[in-house]
Amino acid sequence: MVSFETALIENSISELMLVPKSDIHTHGGKGGRIKYFAEWANTSIEASEQPFEDLIDMQNWFNSNIKIHDNSIVGYLKRVEAKRVEAAFAQAKEDNIVVLALSFGIGVIDDLGGIDKFISTLNYLNKTFAPETKYYPELSFSREDDVNEACDRLDEILSKNWFKSIDICGNELTKPIKNFQKIYRKAQGYGVKLKAHVGVYGK
Repeated sequence: MVSFETALIENSISELMLVPKSDIHTHGGKGGRIKYFAEWANTSIEASEQPFEDLIDMQNWFNSNIKIHDNSIVGYLKRVEAKRVEAAFAQAKEDNIVVLALSFGIGVIDDLGGIDKFISTLNYLNKTFAPETKYYPELSFSREDDVNEACDRLDEILSKNWFKSIDICGNELTKPIKNFQKIYRKAQGYGVKLKAHVGVYGK
């Protein structure tokens, strides 16, 4: 097996897939390939011919080409679990991802029937599709979330000692990071890692 650096220089995808790697930030619902979702949705989805101008442009493409076929939590779960290598866990196994952090918002927890059902479902998917991958689940908040409402849910969720980190994502121009101080302070009490997206939309 060649080194990761050599595989990059030689532009060898097959060799890159063999090298043990970590993926420390992946959005749970966007971890699979277009091909899998298109087959599941029984439709044709063409990749963008042009590079995206920014994340907003990428999200608009996602909404128009992927999420339009996702009318229920069943569609979302299919993108996360999959039954083939295109899904997040199975793709991690295929790509030899030995450390994986998948990020989920509180809304997905509710959609899957609450925190206990959510945890059991994700544990099953990890064990089934990528049993050798060390999985570090992450709780994600959007800059557009109601901070007080999100903070009120933290004890319920983090008391399970399942999530390993929290993250703030989305347009950092929406709200200043100081608005989320109480979320970070409460999460810190549970010993999780504290992360935040910065410089994604603004400068």
